[in-house]
Amino acid sequence: MKILTMNKIYRSFIPAALSLCIMSGLTTSCIEEYNAVLPSSESDILVVEGSILSDTTSTFYLSLTMPINSPSYKVKNISDATIQLRGTDGTTVDGKLIYEGKYDIETPKLNANTLYKVVINYDGDTYETEEMKPFPSTDIQAVEFNQKTPEDAVDILVTTAIPANPSETQYYRWTYNETYEVRPEYISYWTWADDSAKVKYNINLYPRRGWISSKGSDILASSSAYYGNNQIVQYKLYDIANNNRRLSVKYSTEVVQRSICKAEYEYEKERKKISTDMGGLFTPQPSSLPTNIHCSNSSKKVLGYVGCSLNVKRYRFFITTDQVNYVDEVKCIDKYTEGENQHYMEHINHVNGYKIWLYENNGGIESFHWTTPDCVDVRAMGATTEMPSFWK
Repeated sequence: MKILTMNKIYRSFIPAALSLCIMSGLTTSCIEEYNAVLPSSESDILVVEGSILSDTTSTFYLSLTMPINSPSYKVKNISDATIQLRGTDGTTVDGKLIYEGKYDIETPKLNANTLYKVVINYDGDTYETEEMKPFPSTDIQAVEFNQKTPEDAVDILVTTAIPANPSETQYYRWTYNETYEVRPEYISYWTWADDSAKVKYNINLYPRRGWISSKGSDILASSSAYYGNNQIVQYKLYDIANNNRRLSVKYSTEVVQRSICKAEYEYEKERKKISTDMGGLFTPQPSSLPTNIHCSNSSKKVLGYVGCSLNVKRYRFFITTDQVNYVDEVKCIDKYTEGENQHYMEHINHVNGYKIWLYENNGGIESFHWTTPDCVDVRAMGATTEMPSFWK
C-alpha cells in the first residue's frame, strides 16, 4: 500500500468542484456547487463527525487533521470548543464535553417542519452547518445471517423495507451494536491462599456466564440505485470468522438504520474508502470530501458532514452456536505442578497471576493444574455478569 504525505493527499484526490444535493426539505432539493480545493499548505483543519438524532443523545467528535505519518496516540482531539443545537422554532440545546474530543447533545424530539443546525465555536471562529429539516427513515424489513460453507465466515445481511416512493433512489447509513455470551473454558472451584499455603474450595468462585458488548467498528453506507423497487435486499454489513469467540455460545447484534440524503451518502462512501486505503478514521480527511459545514467569520476550511434525522430504525437478532459451524480454537495454558516442592511452585504461579483450574489429592500427594485468568473467569475477558435486559 502506498503511503502518502499530507501534501500528496491533498493533490492526489481530484480537486474538482462536486455537485452536492443539499437537502432543503423532505422532498425537495437544490444543486449547489462545492469547491473542494484546499491549499496544500493548510493544516490543523477542523474535522466534525456526528449527526443530529431526534429524541436521543446526539454525539459529535471534534478533531484536527494531522500528518499521515503521525502516531495514532497524537490525534489532535478538541476539548475546548462549545457546540450547540439550534432550531428555527427557538430550540437551543448546549452540548456537553464527555471526554477529550467527544461532545453529547441531549436532543429533544425534533419537529418535521423545523430547520435545525449545529453551531461550533472554536479558537475564536464559529462553524455552522446548513439548516436542515429532519430526514425520516425507512423501516428495516429483516436482518439475517448466512454461512455459505462450514469453512466460511458468517455474513450479516440487512434488507430494507420498500420505501414510500419506490421510484426514488434511497440512501442509507448503518451502525451496529454487538453483544455476545461467553463461558469459561475450564470450570474451577479452587483458589490458592498464599498466606496459608493451602488450596481452598469454593463452588461459587467464578461466574459461569458473562456478556461482552461493543459498538461495531465500521460506519456503513449504501444506495438502492441497483435494486428493484429501490429496496435493498440482503446487503452485507459485515462478517464474523467461523472461529471467532463471538459465535461460541450466543451472539446478538442491533442494527441501527438511518435514511440519509445523497450528499451525506457521498461523504460516508468517500470516508469509508479513505479509511480502507489509509488506515483509519483518524487519518487526515482529503479535500475532496463533501461538507455541509462552513466557517461563518473567516475563510478557514472545515471537514465533515452532519446529518439530521427525524428517527432511526432498529432491528435486533440472535445467532446461537448450533445454527452455524463454529470452530473452537481457544487454547488455554495448562501448567502442571506436583510433588514435595509444589507449594513453592504454587506461590510462584499465584504471584504470576495464574489460576488453579484443577486440584487433586491422591493419598496426600497434591497435584495442581494452572491456567490464565481468562480461561476460568469470564470477567478476565472483559465480560459483565449482568444479563442484558434484551437477552433471551
